[in-house]
Amino acid sequence: MKKIFLQFIFAVIAVQLFNGRFQFCTDLSRLTAKECQGEYFVVEGPGPPRLELRKWDIQDFHYDDVMEAMLTLYAVQSGEGWPTYECNEYNTFRKSKSVEFCGW
Repeated sequence: MKKIFLQFIFAVIAVQLFNGRFQFCTDLSRLTAKECQGEYFVVEGPGPPRLELRKWDIQDFHYDDVMEAMLTLYAVQSGEGWPTYECNEYNTFRKSKSVEFCGW
């Protein structure tokens, strides 16, 4: 019970610190919701590029509410999905379009 209570306390703190920060544009060259409008080309393989709509979305692991924050903290503590979470965190807090961490 103590572990769950501690998890809850850290989740509440994480919501206060990181609420709304783990959002992204499907076009990775755009950093803000204001820029994330319109369409862009996606090139995959040897075929012709296709046109996709830019969408402002949220990461799978985020801190927008306490339950999701507890799940995110559990994923970080257990090590499951840690590389994905780490890359999302780096890309969330990047300041420049020229640098993209973990772009695999």
